[in-house]
Amino acid sequence: MTDRISANELLDMQGAQALADGLRARRGQPVTVDLSRVRHAGAAALQVMLAAREAWQSDGVDFAVHEPSEALQQSFALMGADPELLDHRGA
Repeated sequence: MTDRISANELLDMQGAQALADGLRARRGQPVTVDLSRVRHAGAAALQVMLAAREAWQSDGVDFAVHEPSEALQQSFALMGADPELLDHRGA
């Protein structure tokens, strides 16, 4: 069973920290991060997502993003990242 985390609308430093805390608590479990409500995402949010993807990948556990908002997609694109690249499906 996959656990789902819903990201805050504002993924500034505080929002990114809250997301990181939620992910840390679920380490080793399949997880989907719902990004559909995000109105703003900063560099810290991208760092959290990339670090989580790497952690889940090294554990061989599924990690996925769900419906990244247009605002998040635009923010990540400006930073050179595609939200779909954050997904990882375990072996």
